[in-house]
Amino acid sequence: MRDLFLGFLIFPILLVQKMGYQNIKEYTLKNGMKVLILEDNSSPIISLGIWYKVGSRNEVTGKTGISHLLEHMMFKGTKRIGSQEFSKIIQRIGGVDNAFTSNDATCYWEVFPKENLEKILELESDRMQNLVFREFEEEKKVVMEERRLRTENSPEGIFWEELYALSYKVHPYKNPVIGWMSDLENINLSDVKEHYKTYYSPNNAVMIIVGDVEEKKVISLVKKYFEKVPPVKNIPEMRIKEPKQMGERRMYIKKEGFSKKLGISFHISEAGSTDEIPLQILAYILGGDKTSRLYRKIVHEKGLATECFAYADIRIDPGLFIIVADLKLISSFEEVLSEILAEIEKIKNEDIEEKELVKAKNQIKASFVYSQQSVLRQNFIIGSFENLRGWKKILTYLDEVDKVSKEDIKRVANFYFAENSRNILYLEPILPQKLGEGK
Repeated sequence: MRDLFLGFLIFPILLVQKMGYQNIKEYTLKNGMKVLILEDNSSPIISLGIWYKVGSRNEVTGKTGISHLLEHMMFKGTKRIGSQEFSKIIQRIGGVDNAFTSNDATCYWEVFPKENLEKILELESDRMQNLVFREFEEEKKVVMEERRLRTENSPEGIFWEELYALSYKVHPYKNPVIGWMSDLENINLSDVKEHYKTYYSPNNAVMIIVGDVEEKKVISLVKKYFEKVPPVKNIPEMRIKEPKQMGERRMYIKKEGFSKKLGISFHISEAGSTDEIPLQILAYILGGDKTSRLYRKIVHEKGLATECFAYADIRIDPGLFIIVADLKLISSFEEVLSEILAEIEKIKNEDIEEKELVKAKNQIKASFVYSQQSVLRQNFIIGSFENLRGWKKILTYLDEVDKVSKEDIKRVANFYFAENSRNILYLEPILPQKLGEGK
Protein backbone atom coordinates (compact mmCIF):
# COMPACT_ATOMS: atom_id res chain seq x y z
CA MET A 1 0.00 0.00 0.00
CA ARG A 2 2.87 2.36 0.82
CA ASP A 3 4.34 1.88 -2.69
CA LEU A 4 0.97 2.60 -4.27
CA PHE A 5 0.64 5.74 -2.14
CA LEU A 6 4.10 6.84 -3.27
CA GLY A 7 2.89 6.51 -6.85
CA PHE A 8 -0.07 8.82 -6.19
CA LEU A 9 2.23 11.33 -4.51
CA ILE A 10 4.75 11.61 -7.29
CA PHE A 11 2.39 11.45 -10.27
CA PRO A 12 1.50 15.19 -10.33
CA ILE A 13 5.15 16.10 -9.83
CA LEU A 14 6.14 13.83 -12.71
CA LEU A 15 3.55 15.43 -14.94
CA VAL A 16 4.86 18.92 -14.15
CA GLN A 17 8.45 17.88 -14.79
CA LYS A 18 7.54 16.18 -18.05
CA MET A 19 5.69 19.27 -19.26
CA GLY A 20 8.71 21.45 -18.43
CA TYR A 21 10.99 19.55 -20.76
CA GLN A 22 8.43 19.85 -23.54
CA ASN A 23 9.30 23.56 -23.56
CA ILE A 24 12.92 23.00 -24.58
CA LYS A 25 13.79 25.03 -27.68
CA GLU A 26 16.40 23.67 -30.06
CA TYR A 27 18.57 25.68 -32.45
CA THR A 28 21.50 24.79 -34.67
CA LEU A 29 23.97 27.53 -35.58
CA LYS A 30 25.44 27.86 -39.06
CA ASN A 31 28.69 26.27 -37.82
CA GLY A 32 26.85 23.19 -36.55
CA MET A 33 26.69 23.92 -32.82
CA LYS A 34 23.43 22.77 -31.24
CA VAL A 35 21.82 25.02 -28.61
CA LEU A 36 19.09 23.84 -26.20
CA ILE A 37 17.21 26.43 -24.13
CA LEU A 38 14.80 25.76 -21.27
CA GLU A 39 13.14 28.70 -19.55
CA ASP A 40 12.70 28.29 -15.79
CA ASN A 41 11.66 31.53 -14.13
CA SER A 42 11.42 30.14 -10.60
CA SER A 43 14.55 32.08 -9.55
CA PRO A 44 16.73 34.74 -11.22
CA ILE A 45 19.62 32.40 -12.05
CA ILE A 46 20.91 30.54 -15.10
CA SER A 47 22.91 27.36 -15.60
CA LEU A 48 24.97 27.08 -18.75
CA GLY A 49 26.73 23.91 -19.88
CA ILE A 50 28.87 23.21 -22.91
CA TRP A 51 29.00 19.50 -23.62
CA TYR A 52 31.82 18.45 -25.95
CA LYS A 53 31.32 15.08 -27.61
CA VAL A 54 34.66 13.69 -26.53
CA GLY A 55 35.72 11.58 -23.57
CA SER A 56 37.95 8.62 -22.79
CA ARG A 57 35.93 6.65 -25.38
CA ASN A 58 37.63 8.73 -28.09
CA GLU A 59 41.20 8.24 -26.90
CA VAL A 60 43.78 6.11 -28.70
CA THR A 61 46.27 3.65 -27.24
CA GLY A 62 49.12 5.48 -25.56
CA LYS A 63 47.12 8.66 -25.01
CA THR A 64 44.63 7.60 -22.34
CA GLY A 65 43.67 10.40 -19.95
CA ILE A 66 44.25 13.15 -22.49
CA SER A 67 40.59 14.32 -22.43
CA HIS A 68 40.69 14.75 -18.66
CA LEU A 69 44.08 16.47 -18.85
CA LEU A 70 42.70 18.91 -21.43
CA GLU A 71 39.79 19.62 -19.08
CA HIS A 72 42.33 20.81 -16.51
CA MET A 73 44.10 22.96 -19.10
CA MET A 74 40.83 24.72 -20.00
CA PHE A 75 41.15 26.63 -16.70
CA LYS A 76 44.66 27.86 -17.47
CA GLY A 77 43.55 30.91 -19.42
CA THR A 78 43.50 32.30 -22.93
CA LYS A 79 45.20 35.09 -24.79
CA ARG A 80 42.90 37.50 -22.94
CA ILE A 81 42.74 36.12 -19.39
CA GLY A 82 45.32 34.54 -17.11
CA SER A 83 45.60 31.18 -15.41
CA GLN A 84 42.66 30.43 -13.05
CA GLU A 85 41.18 33.85 -13.94
CA PHE A 86 38.15 32.22 -15.58
CA SER A 87 36.86 30.85 -12.26
CA LYS A 88 37.76 34.04 -10.40
CA ILE A 89 35.61 36.07 -12.79
CA ILE A 90 32.71 33.69 -12.21
CA GLN A 91 33.11 34.01 -8.45
CA ARG A 92 33.22 37.81 -8.60
CA ILE A 93 29.82 37.92 -10.29
CA GLY A 94 28.35 35.59 -7.67
CA GLY A 95 28.52 32.37 -9.67
CA VAL A 96 30.12 28.95 -9.48
CA ASP A 97 31.74 26.82 -12.15
CA ASN A 98 33.36 23.45 -12.69
CA ALA A 99 33.82 20.69 -15.24
CA PHE A 100 33.92 16.92 -15.56
CA THR A 101 35.16 14.34 -18.02
CA SER A 102 33.38 11.03 -18.52
CA ASN A 103 33.80 8.11 -20.88
CA ASP A 104 31.46 9.71 -23.42
CA ALA A 105 31.67 13.51 -22.97
CA THR A 106 33.39 16.49 -21.37
CA CYS A 107 31.21 19.17 -19.79
CA TYR A 108 31.99 22.70 -18.60
CA TRP A 109 29.28 24.38 -16.54
CA GLU A 110 28.43 27.58 -14.68
CA VAL A 111 25.57 28.77 -12.48
CA PHE A 112 25.24 32.54 -12.14
CA PRO A 113 22.84 35.52 -11.77
CA LYS A 114 20.85 35.99 -14.97
CA GLU A 115 22.20 39.48 -15.74
CA ASN A 116 25.66 37.97 -16.41
CA LEU A 117 24.73 35.65 -19.28
CA GLU A 118 26.52 37.68 -21.94
CA LYS A 119 29.75 37.70 -19.93
CA ILE A 120 29.65 33.90 -19.53
CA LEU A 121 29.04 33.39 -23.24
CA GLU A 122 31.98 35.66 -24.02
CA LEU A 123 34.25 33.66 -21.69
CA GLU A 124 33.21 30.27 -23.06
CA SER A 125 33.57 31.42 -26.66
CA ASP A 126 37.05 32.72 -25.83
CA ARG A 127 38.31 29.45 -24.40
CA MET A 128 36.74 27.40 -27.19
CA GLN A 129 39.06 29.27 -29.58
CA ASN A 130 42.00 30.81 -27.78
CA LEU A 131 43.43 28.46 -25.15
CA VAL A 132 47.15 29.04 -24.52
CA PHE A 133 48.05 25.98 -22.36
CA ARG A 134 49.94 27.70 -19.57
CA GLU A 135 51.69 25.63 -16.87
CA PHE A 136 51.26 22.36 -18.77
CA GLU A 137 53.94 20.31 -17.01
CA GLU A 138 52.81 21.51 -13.59
CA GLU A 139 49.18 20.62 -14.32
CA LYS A 140 50.15 17.21 -15.67
CA LYS A 141 51.82 16.51 -12.34
CA VAL A 142 48.58 17.51 -10.58
CA VAL A 143 46.65 14.99 -12.66
CA MET A 144 49.24 12.28 -11.98
CA GLU A 145 48.98 12.94 -8.25
CA GLU A 146 45.19 12.77 -8.55
CA ARG A 147 45.58 9.33 -10.10
CA ARG A 148 47.87 8.19 -7.28
CA LEU A 149 45.46 9.43 -4.64
CA ARG A 150 42.16 8.22 -6.12
CA THR A 151 43.30 5.02 -7.81
CA GLU A 152 46.74 3.65 -7.08
CA ASN A 153 46.57 4.28 -3.32
CA SER A 154 42.89 3.34 -3.06
CA PRO A 155 41.52 -0.23 -2.93
CA GLU A 156 38.21 1.16 -4.22
CA GLY A 157 39.91 2.91 -7.13
CA ILE A 158 41.97 -0.14 -8.08
CA PHE A 159 38.89 -2.36 -7.89
CA TRP A 160 36.84 -0.30 -10.36
CA GLU A 161 39.74 0.20 -12.73
CA GLU A 162 40.43 -3.52 -12.87
CA LEU A 163 36.75 -4.46 -13.23
CA TYR A 164 36.44 -2.46 -16.46
CA ALA A 165 39.83 -3.63 -17.72
CA LEU A 166 38.65 -7.21 -17.17
CA SER A 167 35.27 -6.66 -18.82
CA TYR A 168 36.53 -5.00 -22.02
CA LYS A 169 39.40 -6.28 -24.11
CA VAL A 170 39.22 -4.03 -27.19
CA HIS A 171 36.84 -1.13 -26.65
CA PRO A 172 38.30 2.05 -25.04
CA TYR A 173 35.88 1.61 -22.11
CA LYS A 174 38.60 -0.69 -20.77
CA ASN A 175 40.67 2.42 -19.99
CA PRO A 176 40.18 4.70 -16.96
CA VAL A 177 39.00 8.25 -17.62
CA ILE A 178 42.01 9.61 -15.74
CA GLY A 179 44.30 7.48 -17.91
CA TRP A 180 47.06 4.98 -17.22
CA MET A 181 50.08 6.42 -15.45
CA SER A 182 52.52 5.45 -18.21
CA ASP A 183 50.39 7.32 -20.75
CA LEU A 184 50.15 10.42 -18.56
CA GLU A 185 53.92 10.43 -18.19
CA ASN A 186 54.39 10.39 -21.96
CA ILE A 187 51.64 12.77 -23.13
CA ASN A 188 53.22 16.03 -24.25
CA LEU A 189 51.95 19.54 -24.90
CA SER A 190 51.69 18.95 -28.65
CA ASP A 191 49.41 15.96 -28.01
CA VAL A 192 47.03 18.03 -25.88
CA LYS A 193 46.99 20.91 -28.37
CA GLU A 194 46.09 18.49 -31.15
CA HIS A 195 43.30 16.96 -29.04
CA TYR A 196 41.91 20.46 -28.42
CA LYS A 197 42.17 21.39 -32.10
CA THR A 198 40.46 18.14 -33.17
CA TYR A 199 37.52 17.92 -30.76
CA TYR A 200 36.82 21.37 -29.25
CA SER A 201 34.77 22.67 -32.11
CA PRO A 202 31.26 24.16 -32.27
CA ASN A 203 30.09 21.31 -34.50
CA ASN A 204 31.21 18.85 -31.82
CA ALA A 205 29.48 20.65 -28.95
CA VAL A 206 26.05 21.18 -27.48
CA MET A 207 25.25 24.27 -25.41
CA ILE A 208 22.51 23.91 -22.83
CA ILE A 209 21.02 26.95 -21.08
CA VAL A 210 18.46 26.54 -18.30
CA GLY A 211 16.98 29.28 -16.13
CA ASP A 212 15.48 32.73 -16.07
CA VAL A 213 16.02 33.66 -19.71
CA GLU A 214 14.19 35.06 -22.72
CA GLU A 215 14.57 32.69 -25.63
CA LYS A 216 15.00 35.27 -28.43
CA LYS A 217 17.51 37.31 -26.46
CA VAL A 218 19.50 34.22 -25.56
CA ILE A 219 19.82 32.88 -29.08
CA SER A 220 20.82 36.35 -30.30
CA LEU A 221 23.67 36.46 -27.77
CA VAL A 222 24.75 32.90 -28.53
CA LYS A 223 24.96 33.71 -32.23
CA LYS A 224 26.96 36.86 -31.44
CA TYR A 225 29.69 34.95 -29.60
CA PHE A 226 29.66 31.52 -31.23
CA GLU A 227 28.33 31.55 -34.79
CA LYS A 228 31.57 32.93 -36.22
CA VAL A 229 33.69 30.22 -34.57
CA PRO A 230 34.84 28.02 -37.47
CA PRO A 231 33.85 24.34 -37.38
CA VAL A 232 36.36 21.52 -37.60
CA LYS A 233 36.21 19.22 -40.59
CA ASN A 234 36.50 15.44 -40.37
CA ILE A 235 36.16 14.93 -36.62
CA PRO A 236 37.27 11.31 -36.05
CA GLU A 237 34.52 8.80 -35.41
CA MET A 238 34.98 6.09 -32.78
CA ARG A 239 34.43 2.82 -34.68
CA ILE A 240 35.90 0.24 -32.29
CA LYS A 241 33.48 -2.48 -31.25
CA GLU A 242 33.95 -4.93 -28.41
CA PRO A 243 33.94 -8.50 -29.78
CA LYS A 244 31.54 -11.03 -28.32
CA GLN A 245 32.90 -12.53 -25.12
CA MET A 246 33.47 -16.27 -25.51
CA GLY A 247 33.58 -17.37 -21.89
CA GLU A 248 33.61 -16.34 -18.24
CA ARG A 249 36.64 -14.35 -17.07
CA ARG A 250 37.92 -14.24 -13.47
CA MET A 251 40.62 -12.13 -11.89
CA TYR A 252 42.08 -11.99 -8.38
CA ILE A 253 43.80 -8.84 -7.17
CA LYS A 254 45.31 -7.88 -3.82
CA LYS A 255 45.68 -4.44 -2.27
CA GLU A 256 46.86 -3.14 1.08
CA GLY A 257 43.99 -2.26 3.41
CA PHE A 258 40.79 -3.77 4.77
CA SER A 259 38.56 -3.72 1.70
CA LYS A 260 37.33 -7.13 0.51
CA LYS A 261 35.15 -6.82 -2.57
CA LEU A 262 33.48 -9.00 -5.17
CA GLY A 263 32.45 -7.58 -8.54
CA ILE A 264 30.42 -9.20 -11.31
CA SER A 265 29.75 -7.66 -14.72
CA PHE A 266 27.68 -8.71 -17.73
CA HIS A 267 27.73 -7.06 -21.16
CA ILE A 268 24.50 -5.20 -21.98
CA SER A 269 23.07 -3.00 -24.74
CA GLU A 270 23.84 0.62 -25.51
CA ALA A 271 21.89 3.75 -24.56
CA GLY A 272 18.64 4.16 -26.46
CA SER A 273 18.03 0.46 -26.98
CA THR A 274 14.64 -1.07 -26.16
CA ASP A 275 16.29 -2.99 -23.31
CA GLU A 276 17.75 0.06 -21.54
CA ILE A 277 14.84 0.81 -19.19
CA PRO A 278 14.02 -2.84 -18.38
CA LEU A 279 17.69 -3.23 -17.42
CA GLN A 280 17.48 -0.20 -15.12
CA ILE A 281 14.42 -1.63 -13.41
CA LEU A 282 16.05 -5.05 -13.15
CA ALA A 283 19.04 -3.43 -11.45
CA TYR A 284 16.77 -1.76 -8.92
CA ILE A 285 14.95 -5.00 -8.12
CA LEU A 286 18.22 -6.86 -7.62
CA GLY A 287 20.28 -4.23 -5.85
CA GLY A 288 18.76 -0.76 -5.91
CA ASP A 289 18.43 -0.14 -2.17
CA LYS A 290 18.38 -1.84 1.22
CA THR A 291 15.07 -3.58 0.45
CA SER A 292 16.37 -5.12 -2.79
CA ARG A 293 16.78 -8.85 -3.24
CA LEU A 294 20.56 -8.98 -3.04
CA TYR A 295 20.85 -6.62 -0.06
CA ARG A 296 18.20 -8.50 1.89
CA LYS A 297 19.77 -11.87 1.18
CA ILE A 298 23.49 -11.15 1.50
CA VAL A 299 23.57 -8.34 4.06
CA HIS A 300 20.47 -8.86 6.23
CA GLU A 301 19.76 -12.59 6.13
CA LYS A 302 23.19 -14.14 5.62
CA GLY A 303 25.34 -11.41 7.18
CA LEU A 304 28.07 -12.02 4.60
CA ALA A 305 28.57 -8.42 3.50
CA THR A 306 28.14 -4.84 4.63
CA GLU A 307 26.93 -3.64 1.23
CA CYS A 308 25.59 -5.12 -1.99
CA PHE A 309 24.22 -3.18 -4.94
CA ALA A 310 23.55 -3.46 -8.67
CA TYR A 311 23.22 -0.95 -11.49
CA ALA A 312 23.10 -0.77 -15.26
CA ASP A 313 25.98 1.33 -16.56
CA ILE A 314 24.40 2.73 -19.73
CA ARG A 315 26.73 4.35 -22.26
CA ILE A 316 26.87 5.41 -25.92
CA ASP A 317 28.29 2.00 -26.80
CA PRO A 318 27.26 -1.27 -25.12
CA GLY A 319 27.76 -1.01 -21.37
CA LEU A 320 27.80 -3.28 -18.33
CA PHE A 321 25.38 -4.59 -15.75
CA ILE A 322 27.37 -4.52 -12.52
CA ILE A 323 26.86 -6.19 -9.14
CA VAL A 324 29.22 -5.39 -6.25
CA ALA A 325 29.43 -6.75 -2.72
CA ASP A 326 31.59 -5.42 0.13
CA LEU A 327 32.38 -8.57 2.06
CA LYS A 328 33.09 -8.97 5.73
CA LEU A 329 36.69 -10.09 6.18
CA ILE A 330 35.60 -13.50 7.50
CA SER A 331 33.23 -14.15 4.59
CA SER A 332 34.01 -16.51 1.73
CA PHE A 333 34.15 -15.13 -1.80
CA GLU A 334 32.62 -18.29 -3.22
CA GLU A 335 29.73 -18.30 -0.75
CA VAL A 336 28.81 -14.71 -1.63
CA LEU A 337 29.19 -15.46 -5.34
CA SER A 338 26.96 -18.50 -4.97
CA GLU A 339 24.25 -16.45 -3.26
CA ILE A 340 24.37 -13.75 -5.95
CA LEU A 341 24.18 -16.26 -8.78
CA ALA A 342 21.28 -18.02 -7.04
CA GLU A 343 19.33 -14.73 -6.93
CA ILE A 344 20.07 -14.18 -10.61
CA GLU A 345 18.68 -17.62 -11.43
CA LYS A 346 15.54 -16.88 -9.40
CA ILE A 347 14.79 -13.71 -11.32
CA LYS A 348 15.41 -15.53 -14.60
CA ASN A 349 13.10 -18.42 -13.81
CA GLU A 350 10.52 -17.39 -11.21
CA ASP A 351 7.65 -14.90 -11.25
CA ILE A 352 8.22 -11.32 -10.15
CA GLU A 353 5.59 -9.95 -7.79
CA GLU A 354 3.59 -7.04 -9.13
CA LYS A 355 4.24 -4.93 -6.04
CA GLU A 356 8.00 -5.43 -6.50
CA LEU A 357 7.80 -4.13 -10.05
CA VAL A 358 5.56 -1.20 -9.05
CA LYS A 359 7.95 -0.22 -6.27
CA ALA A 360 10.95 -0.30 -8.60
CA LYS A 361 9.17 1.85 -11.16
CA ASN A 362 8.05 4.37 -8.52
CA GLN A 363 11.56 4.68 -7.10
CA ILE A 364 13.09 5.18 -10.53
CA LYS A 365 10.52 7.84 -11.41
CA ALA A 366 10.95 9.57 -8.05
CA SER A 367 14.73 9.56 -8.48
CA PHE A 368 14.29 11.08 -11.92
CA VAL A 369 12.21 13.90 -10.42
CA TYR A 370 14.41 14.55 -7.42
CA SER A 371 17.47 14.81 -9.65
CA GLN A 372 15.99 17.97 -11.19
CA GLN A 373 15.56 20.25 -8.20
CA SER A 374 17.85 22.98 -9.54
CA VAL A 375 18.67 24.56 -12.89
CA LEU A 376 22.08 22.86 -12.78
CA ARG A 377 20.59 19.41 -12.29
CA GLN A 378 18.14 20.06 -15.11
CA ASN A 379 21.11 21.01 -17.28
CA PHE A 380 22.80 17.72 -16.40
CA ILE A 381 19.66 15.72 -17.20
CA ILE A 382 19.25 17.38 -20.61
CA GLY A 383 22.95 17.06 -21.37
CA SER A 384 23.12 13.42 -20.38
CA PHE A 385 20.08 12.50 -22.46
CA GLU A 386 21.32 14.49 -25.45
CA ASN A 387 24.77 12.94 -25.28
CA LEU A 388 23.60 9.35 -24.89
CA ARG A 389 20.30 9.06 -26.74
CA GLY A 390 18.99 12.49 -27.79
CA TRP A 391 17.26 14.96 -25.48
CA LYS A 392 13.76 14.23 -26.82
CA LYS A 393 13.88 10.84 -25.11
CA ILE A 394 13.26 12.76 -21.86
CA LEU A 395 9.71 13.38 -23.02
CA THR A 396 8.88 9.68 -23.25
CA TYR A 397 11.10 8.37 -20.43
CA LEU A 398 8.40 8.17 -17.76
CA ASP A 399 5.94 6.53 -20.16
CA GLU A 400 8.59 3.99 -21.13
CA VAL A 401 9.18 3.16 -17.47
CA ASP A 402 5.45 2.55 -17.00
CA LYS A 403 5.29 0.25 -20.02
CA VAL A 404 7.84 -2.24 -18.68
CA SER A 405 6.24 -5.56 -17.76
CA LYS A 406 7.32 -8.49 -15.61
CA GLU A 407 7.90 -10.39 -18.84
CA ASP A 408 10.32 -7.67 -20.01
CA ILE A 409 12.34 -8.04 -16.82
CA LYS A 410 12.61 -11.81 -17.19
CA ARG A 411 13.44 -11.45 -20.87
CA VAL A 412 16.43 -9.14 -20.35
CA ALA A 413 17.61 -11.19 -17.35
CA ASN A 414 17.66 -14.35 -19.43
CA PHE A 415 19.24 -12.65 -22.42
CA TYR A 416 22.07 -10.75 -20.69
CA PHE A 417 22.85 -12.88 -17.62
CA ALA A 418 24.76 -15.50 -19.62
CA GLU A 419 27.77 -17.30 -18.18
CA ASN A 420 29.84 -16.63 -21.29
CA SER A 421 29.26 -12.89 -20.82
CA ARG A 422 30.19 -12.90 -17.15
CA ASN A 423 33.26 -11.30 -15.55
CA ILE A 424 34.16 -11.84 -11.88
CA LEU A 425 36.69 -9.78 -9.94
CA TYR A 426 37.93 -10.62 -6.44
CA LEU A 427 39.70 -7.97 -4.34
CA GLU A 428 41.58 -9.57 -1.45
CA PRO A 429 42.90 -7.20 1.24
CA ILE A 430 46.51 -7.35 2.39
CA LEU A 431 46.05 -6.72 6.10
CA PRO A 432 48.57 -4.68 8.12
CA GLN A 433 50.00 -7.69 9.98
CA LYS A 434 50.73 -9.38 6.66
CA LEU A 435 52.50 -6.26 5.48
CA GLY A 436 54.65 -6.40 8.57
CA GLU A 437 55.49 -10.07 8.06
CA GLY A 438 56.68 -9.35 4.54
CA LYS A 439 59.33 -6.82 5.63
